[in-house]
Amino acid sequence: MDHDGTVRRPLARRLSRALAEAAADPAALVIVSGGSVDGRPAEAPIMRDWLVAQGLDPARILVEAEARSTAENARYCVDLVVAGGFRRITLVTERFHMLRARFFLGHALTSRGLRVELRISEAPDHLGAFQRIATSVREVIKLAVDLGRRRR
Repeated sequence: MDHDGTVRRPLARRLSRALAEAAADPAALVIVSGGSVDGRPAEAPIMRDWLVAQGLDPARILVEAEARSTAENARYCVDLVVAGGFRRITLVTERFHMLRARFFLGHALTSRGLRVELRISEAPDHLGAFQRIATSVREVIKLAVDLGRRRR
């Protein structure tokens, strides 16, 4: 997402994947998560608006607009999972981000004692081989940094 709130292609690919998952299960709700980071507008309301513009019923969308990191995305979304009594979750993010997102979501679920069915749905990322390696290395470094912050 750009600083002006414009949905860029990577976010649109994630949202398209979430839309496809929602279409496959008409009873499912969609949680969009992301607050304001680095002066950008909160991501979650922009994602909600994009999904609604694509035809998803706004009543099917839960918005979490406070999270400023992957760990917070997981924690705050699990709060919504608990409140809603959900028993099945489909995590949608790009392939390169899945390890970190899945780690934090799994930890957030476990720390709350929740046992839910967790499905994974990778959004296409269109990265070349070198970009995929570089991005994967960055994700591992970010995970290490995130874990280091949690131990302080």
